[in-house]
Amino acid sequence: SIPFFLFWRMELCVPKLSISGTYHLKRILMNLGVTDVFSNWVDLSGITGNPAVKVSKATHKALLKFHENGTEVAAASSIDFLPYSAPPIVKFNHPFLLLIVDQYPQTILFMGKIVNPTEK
Repeated sequence: SIPFFLFWRMELCVPKLSISGTYHLKRILMNLGVTDVFSNWVDLSGITGNPAVKVSKATHKALLKFHENGTEVAAASSIDFLPYSAPPIVKFNHPFLLLIVDQYPQTILFMGKIVNPTEK
């Protein structure tokens, strides 16, 4: 199989940015067959302690911030060697997609679209 990741050293120039999104999940969950939890006759007393409670809304909010302190962990855990040639420089000063992926199960944890990274 072809590995999902290829690793190489580069210099990244990413602007300070903050992106967020709010997603209403009730319709999505109901389309997936998760319907009982939204009904009037469901008994959620095992998790709420009250049998007269139902779920009325399901929301997911995601927030991602990039700033100058966001690279401290990576810088502290890196080892620098003298390369034969300078690493490539990649500047994110144009629209781009952003994915944060868990390496081992190869699962996308966060995905975002940056339309104008130079906008403040």
